[in-house]
Amino acid sequence: MERTTICVVLPTWVGDACLATPTLRSLRQAFPRGHILGVMRPVIKDVLDKAWGDEPAWLDEILLFNKRTQAGATSRWGLIGQLRKRQLSVMVLLTNSLWSAAVARLAGARRIVGYDRDARGWLLSDRLPVPRDGKVPSPISPVDYYLQLADRLGADVSDRRMQLGVSDLDRQLADELWNQVGFSTSVPTIVINSGSATMATRLWPERKILELAIRIARDLGWQALLHCGPAERESINALVQQANDPRVASMGCMSDLPIGLSKSVLQRAAVVVSTDSGPRHMAVALNRPVVTLFGPTDPIWTTTYNIPEVVINETLSCRPCYKSPCPLLHHRCMQDISVDRVLAAIQVSVGKQAAA
Repeated sequence: MERTTICVVLPTWVGDACLATPTLRSLRQAFPRGHILGVMRPVIKDVLDKAWGDEPAWLDEILLFNKRTQAGATSRWGLIGQLRKRQLSVMVLLTNSLWSAAVARLAGARRIVGYDRDARGWLLSDRLPVPRDGKVPSPISPVDYYLQLADRLGADVSDRRMQLGVSDLDRQLADELWNQVGFSTSVPTIVINSGSATMATRLWPERKILELAIRIARDLGWQALLHCGPAERESINALVQQANDPRVASMGCMSDLPIGLSKSVLQRAAVVVSTDSGPRHMAVALNRPVVTLFGPTDPIWTTTYNIPEVVINETLSCRPCYKSPCPLLHHRCMQDISVDRVLAAIQVSVGKQAAA
């Protein structure tokens, strides 16, 4: 009997890749003897490292691509030749792009499963309609959006939990960070992430991040660790200097800031406070309690199904607008979220853990 070879094109953003993990798990369970190939950007490979833990590996093979060819990764169009060699039974497109459907057709996949959008329906063999309420797209979590593609292939899609893993090397990096900043593993650490790779309007004001970190340390006696990537390192390190408290530290003190360090830091947090961004989804997938601050975006479009998130947003007639910069120039959707409100949510989340 011919082996089923399934190629899954993963989303390009970190948060979306986390939201796709239930789909990868369901496909592996549906095709335990199939050969499942993942096509993804290098950073997504780092995010998914160890995601399946002790389970059978969700992916048997990985092909890396980038918009521009780099060491270890081909261009998007360079995937065509590599995929043709594998004689694909099915390509599952978790991306909505026209290019991914074109690559699937040119690679000779016998069956191409994806959503009928972005002028690509004619390239698909299995065209799923975008969920709509009349002419308006219906709110749907990416978790469910991706799982509907697996459902088309007969997979059991009842388990909607996101899932990530952390390697021993990642944990060693977190140990090094804890030692470097003088944190105790016996004291609750609240990880605060205010970054956003896509929209500046999702950011919480720096003065409020600073106030929250100081109050976590001085009012509660806990540790506050400010999460950052290379782009935020300088500003986050400056906030920690202003706090001038040994219980407030920055991840940016580390010389390197790989995704693995982010995962291990988020995994050992008592609570993660985050904007609507990639680290938020990583924390959820690592099964941590998350307090998410929503400004111009609507939480209904990114509902998750692990530990229930605490959602904080402001009731304003102008939100959600999904725009950057703020069209009204006041940015109240994030400016008006109070430190008191976030601090109270943190205390409730920690209390629930203690009572569990």
